[in-house]
Amino acid sequence: MREKAVLILSEAALLRLWYALGMKGFGDLRFTLLYLMLAGMMTFCMTDVWEQVVPNKLLLIFLFTFVIVLGAQGLRELEELTDMLPSILLGVIFCGLCFGIGYLLSRKTMGAGDVKLSLLMGLYLTGEY
Repeated sequence: MREKAVLILSEAALLRLWYALGMKGFGDLRFTLLYLMLAGMMTFCMTDVWEQVVPNKLLLIFLFTFVIVLGAQGLRELEELTDMLPSILLGVIFCGLCFGIGYLLSRKTMGAGDVKLSLLMGLYLTGEY
Protein backbone atom coordinates (compact mmCIF):
# COMPACT_ATOMS: atom_id res chain seq x y z
CA MET A 1 0.00 0.00 0.00
CA ARG A 2 2.85 2.41 0.79
CA GLU A 3 4.36 1.89 -2.65
CA LYS A 4 1.10 2.78 -4.35
CA ALA A 5 0.75 5.91 -2.22
CA VAL A 6 4.28 7.01 -3.10
CA LEU A 7 3.67 6.48 -6.81
CA ILE A 8 0.36 8.35 -6.79
CA LEU A 9 1.75 11.25 -4.75
CA SER A 10 4.87 11.53 -6.89
CA GLU A 11 2.83 11.64 -10.09
CA ALA A 12 0.60 14.31 -8.55
CA ALA A 13 3.72 16.29 -7.58
CA LEU A 14 5.10 16.03 -11.12
CA LEU A 15 1.84 17.30 -12.60
CA ARG A 16 1.76 20.14 -10.06
CA LEU A 17 5.33 21.07 -10.92
CA TRP A 18 4.58 21.09 -14.63
CA TYR A 19 1.54 23.31 -14.08
CA ALA A 20 3.28 25.65 -11.58
CA LEU A 21 6.18 26.31 -13.93
CA GLY A 22 3.88 27.35 -16.75
CA MET A 23 3.76 23.97 -18.49
CA LYS A 24 7.37 24.27 -19.57
CA GLY A 25 9.22 21.34 -21.08
CA PHE A 26 12.65 19.84 -20.73
CA GLY A 27 14.20 22.78 -22.58
CA ASP A 28 13.97 24.75 -19.32
CA LEU A 29 16.85 23.89 -16.95
CA ARG A 30 14.93 24.51 -13.73
CA PHE A 31 12.05 22.31 -14.84
CA THR A 32 14.42 19.54 -15.89
CA LEU A 33 16.30 19.60 -12.57
CA LEU A 34 13.10 19.66 -10.51
CA TYR A 35 11.55 16.88 -12.58
CA LEU A 36 14.63 14.69 -12.21
CA MET A 37 14.77 15.35 -8.47
CA LEU A 38 11.12 14.39 -7.99
CA ALA A 39 11.58 11.23 -10.01
CA GLY A 40 14.77 10.47 -8.10
CA MET A 41 13.16 11.03 -4.72
CA MET A 42 10.46 8.53 -5.65
CA THR A 43 13.20 5.99 -6.40
CA PHE A 44 15.12 6.80 -3.22
CA CYS A 45 11.95 6.65 -1.13
CA MET A 46 11.00 3.22 -2.45
CA THR A 47 14.54 1.88 -2.01
CA ASP A 48 14.73 3.24 1.52
CA VAL A 49 11.41 1.63 2.46
CA TRP A 50 12.41 -1.76 1.03
CA GLU A 51 16.07 -1.94 2.01
CA GLN A 52 16.51 0.71 4.75
CA VAL A 53 19.48 2.14 2.85
CA VAL A 54 20.25 4.82 0.28
CA PRO A 55 22.50 3.03 -2.25
CA ASN A 56 25.71 4.78 -3.26
CA LYS A 57 25.37 3.48 -6.83
CA LEU A 58 22.03 5.23 -7.17
CA LEU A 59 23.48 8.43 -5.70
CA LEU A 60 26.33 8.31 -8.23
CA ILE A 61 23.90 7.80 -11.11
CA PHE A 62 22.00 10.92 -10.07
CA LEU A 63 25.24 12.87 -9.65
CA PHE A 64 26.38 11.95 -13.17
CA THR A 65 22.91 12.75 -14.50
CA PHE A 66 23.20 16.21 -12.94
CA VAL A 67 26.58 16.79 -14.58
CA ILE A 68 25.27 15.64 -17.97
CA VAL A 69 22.15 17.83 -17.77
CA LEU A 70 24.18 20.88 -16.71
CA GLY A 71 26.75 20.24 -19.45
CA ALA A 72 24.06 19.92 -22.11
CA GLN A 73 22.36 23.08 -20.87
CA GLY A 74 25.69 24.91 -20.78
CA LEU A 75 26.22 24.09 -24.43
CA ARG A 76 22.82 25.53 -25.31
CA GLU A 77 22.51 28.50 -22.96
CA LEU A 78 25.67 29.32 -21.06
CA GLU A 79 24.22 32.53 -19.66
CA GLU A 80 21.34 30.74 -17.88
CA LEU A 81 23.77 28.22 -16.45
CA THR A 82 26.15 30.86 -15.08
CA ASP A 83 23.18 32.65 -13.50
CA MET A 84 22.20 29.44 -11.70
CA LEU A 85 25.66 28.44 -10.40
CA PRO A 86 25.59 30.62 -7.24
CA SER A 87 22.15 29.26 -6.39
CA ILE A 88 23.35 25.69 -6.91
CA LEU A 89 26.34 26.26 -4.61
CA LEU A 90 24.08 27.83 -1.99
CA GLY A 91 21.75 24.83 -2.15
CA VAL A 92 24.61 22.37 -1.63
CA ILE A 93 26.07 24.34 1.27
CA PHE A 94 22.70 24.79 2.99
CA CYS A 95 21.64 21.14 2.64
CA GLY A 96 25.10 19.88 3.60
CA LEU A 97 25.20 21.99 6.76
CA CYS A 98 21.64 21.24 7.85
CA PHE A 99 21.77 17.51 7.27
CA GLY A 100 25.39 17.24 8.43
CA ILE A 101 24.52 18.83 11.76
CA GLY A 102 21.41 16.64 11.95
CA TYR A 103 23.57 13.56 11.34
CA LEU A 104 25.95 14.51 14.14
CA LEU A 105 23.14 15.28 16.56
CA SER A 106 20.98 12.27 15.68
CA ARG A 107 23.29 9.76 17.35
CA LYS A 108 23.37 7.44 14.33
CA THR A 109 19.58 7.36 13.78
CA MET A 110 20.16 9.18 10.51
CA GLY A 111 22.58 7.53 8.10
CA ALA A 112 25.39 8.98 6.04
CA GLY A 113 23.39 8.09 2.91
CA ASP A 114 20.77 10.62 3.98
CA VAL A 115 23.45 13.32 4.17
CA LYS A 116 24.73 12.39 0.70
CA LEU A 117 21.18 12.46 -0.61
CA SER A 118 20.71 15.93 0.87
CA LEU A 119 23.78 17.15 -1.01
CA LEU A 120 22.21 15.88 -4.22
CA MET A 121 18.97 17.62 -3.27
CA GLY A 122 20.94 20.85 -2.88
CA LEU A 123 22.37 20.41 -6.36
CA TYR A 124 19.06 19.71 -8.04
CA LEU A 125 16.80 22.02 -6.04
CA THR A 126 19.33 24.89 -5.82
CA GLY A 127 19.22 27.56 -3.14
CA GLU A 128 15.97 28.85 -4.60
CA TYR A 129 13.99 25.98 -3.12
